[in-house]
Amino acid sequence: MENKLLEVFKADDQKCSELVLETQLFACLRFLKEVSLSNCKIIALPEGLFEGCLKLSKVDLSHNKLQSLPEDLFRDLENLQELYLQNNVLTNPLPDTLLRDAINLSILHLGQNNLKSLNNHLLESKEKLKELHLDNNQMYMIDLDAFKSQAKSLIRLNLSHNRLTLHENSKTGFYSNRMINSTSWALFSHLIKIQYLDLSQNLIVNISDHFKKYWRNLKFLNLSHNFITHVSYTDFPFLSSKINLVNLESNKITHPDFDPSRIEPLHRLPNEILLADNPLNCDCNASVLVTYLQVHLNASKSTPLKGLQCAQPPALSGRLPQTLRAEDLLCEIDATVDFCPIECKCYKRPVDQAAIINCTAVNLTLVPVIKSPSIINCIFIELHLEQNKLNALSNGSEGWNTVRRLYISNNSFTTLLGDRLPKQLELLDVSGNQLTEVDAALLLKLNHTALRNISLSANPWDCHCENPLLAFAVDNAARITDFSTLQCSDGQSINSATLNELCAWTTTLSFYISSAVSLLLIVCLLAIWLYMKYSLEIKVWLFKYNLLQWLVTEEQIDMDKRYDAFISYSHKDEAFVTDHLLPRLESEALNFKICWHVRDFMPGEMITSQIAKAVEDSRRTIIILSHNYLESVWGQMEFNTAYLQSLEDKRNRVIPIIYQDIGDIDQLDPKLQAYIKTNTYVRWDDPWFWDKLHYAMPRKRCPKHDQATGNIPMLSLNKQPAYPYRL
Repeated sequence: MENKLLEVFKADDQKCSELVLETQLFACLRFLKEVSLSNCKIIALPEGLFEGCLKLSKVDLSHNKLQSLPEDLFRDLENLQELYLQNNVLTNPLPDTLLRDAINLSILHLGQNNLKSLNNHLLESKEKLKELHLDNNQMYMIDLDAFKSQAKSLIRLNLSHNRLTLHENSKTGFYSNRMINSTSWALFSHLIKIQYLDLSQNLIVNISDHFKKYWRNLKFLNLSHNFITHVSYTDFPFLSSKINLVNLESNKITHPDFDPSRIEPLHRLPNEILLADNPLNCDCNASVLVTYLQVHLNASKSTPLKGLQCAQPPALSGRLPQTLRAEDLLCEIDATVDFCPIECKCYKRPVDQAAIINCTAVNLTLVPVIKSPSIINCIFIELHLEQNKLNALSNGSEGWNTVRRLYISNNSFTTLLGDRLPKQLELLDVSGNQLTEVDAALLLKLNHTALRNISLSANPWDCHCENPLLAFAVDNAARITDFSTLQCSDGQSINSATLNELCAWTTTLSFYISSAVSLLLIVCLLAIWLYMKYSLEIKVWLFKYNLLQWLVTEEQIDMDKRYDAFISYSHKDEAFVTDHLLPRLESEALNFKICWHVRDFMPGEMITSQIAKAVEDSRRTIIILSHNYLESVWGQMEFNTAYLQSLEDKRNRVIPIIYQDIGDIDQLDPKLQAYIKTNTYVRWDDPWFWDKLHYAMPRKRCPKHDQATGNIPMLSLNKQPAYPYRL
């Protein structure tokens, strides 16, 4: 080439059938820096093509048909920094000395060729290499020290779309007639600066327990589209504080072992771990993973695990694991265990230690033998017998009474006997059968408090008032899961309106009876309240009109007393006694026998003795309370005597009559004050005075014609002098 000052040569995308380059085409072009001959259908390169191009820094020979390269093609090109050889058909072996002089090479692209192996000589001394692309080859063997020279320089390494297996430990193989160590995770141990590593689309089956410790600066790791079957939480904590993404999509991972409690505190997880398109098995072994995801979801925290979706079992296919309940996570019971009926499939649910026997739609005419769940370390059974041809239940097998959830919908039951149901039943689904009524035993079972979920719809129920199902359904709507769709055989909904319509007369009768009872109760309560509030007035009124005397009958213990009452008063108030009190009490209508000291005390005897005897011989002591009485010494003595007699007899024998205003009760004698505050008294100015006094007096001991009072007429004593002690 004659232009000695040429710096850049670009001849990409030539449309000729095949471009042939002359020997030493670019020789001695000392200023040439870049050559680009991409997509020119070049089959071979001559020796000495770049001889003397000491400043050449970039060569692009990609998208050609090169099968091999001359050994000295890049001799003396110490300034070569970028070399693009992708999309050719290069095969092994590449010359060991091909890049010997390219000591400043930083980017090498060998992708989309037919290379199968890489020895430890091709990249030797390339200590400035930052990017290496070996993707889309047939690479299956790499020397253990192939990247040793790039320990402190290599940042990006692409080995995707090859045939690498990467064993845990080094394996021996032969390369160029030499035995070498190859295809081991350890070959990356030198790359302490690596940031981007792409190992997707290979044959890797496991992740080394040690490889994560190799890279302290890693940001991106792509392991997608391999054959990795298991990953553990311990695989993800890297020493690198910069790790952002680990791509594990489209592998064969069924049970990620993701237990956060096992993470080392000084390590951190990648920001994202992509796990889409893996055959995730959401069985009972996924419970730790599901719990981890739900904890983060409930706490509104982002989890690094992305793209997880259940593939197994079929019932959960497509579900996100974080949306599953613990009850959804089942493990199929091994057929070799002598537990599962031959027609059925059996599962274990660890969350509640349940054994699930699924015999749905297997044309059963008899209930299979149910064995004890203790055989598989479970405590109860969930039995599915839907869509069969059953018309009766049998309860003779060992494990029958451990069934807590029984599904027998869409069978041929016309009757269901309550004594045939399991004893520990908590859920019963009998929908879609031919049931018309329930018997007493079944109703008793349905009313059992442990039976919390009942399904009864799609049965031809007979709806009449005598069928106890209607009342049961209305009263237990919360326990009947399909209550809203429950219907009679004629299509009428079973609800409170239907029950009221069918049982209108009984409802009406019940209403009237309930109303009457309620009214009677109200009247009784009102009467009790009135009696408690106005008991004295009521008793006085009844006594006045001689009604219900049993309420106020005097006890028989006073029958030996001589007088009905003794009157204690001040002589200054004698006019009230002689003009009002005595005449009324000793009248024919009342006929009380009164002890009046003027008439009845014996002359010559001690006054104190006569006072005591008068109180003792009288069934009552009437106290005429006034200012005069409070100033009377004898009055105080008479009250004290009567008061002590009441205490001794444990009966209220004193009848206080407040004749005048006596002022502040708190200023009275303590005994009199206490008595007035705790007992009923009568006021002279009360309109009911005579009725209340009559009520307070003792009951008549006999009719008037049977017993004389012995009272001396008042007229014969009007002029007798008062006793001197009445002061």
